[in-house]
Amino acid sequence: TEGNIQRLEFKIARVDNQPVEWWLNGRKLETDTGNSVFWQLHPGEWNLQVKSGEMSDQVSFEVQLTENRLTRRGFSIAKP
Repeated sequence: TEGNIQRLEFKIARVDNQPVEWWLNGRKLETDTGNSVFWQLHPGEWNLQVKSGEMSDQVSFEVQLTENRLTRRGFSIAKP
């Protein structure tokens, strides 16, 4: 469902107005603004590269699944 979709925002700080390209595992990401892009989380190993003019940088990261844990809400009163 839409409410369970988790997204991660990749964001850079920059001082010039050079165009920015975002690449994830060799595939260019589409973005409306150059300063940030939202990505829907998917398990796996990832390499994010950002290019702007002659400059570029990259970071590698891994997304892992976790067990869904039921959150206990409220409380109960029981005799000892």
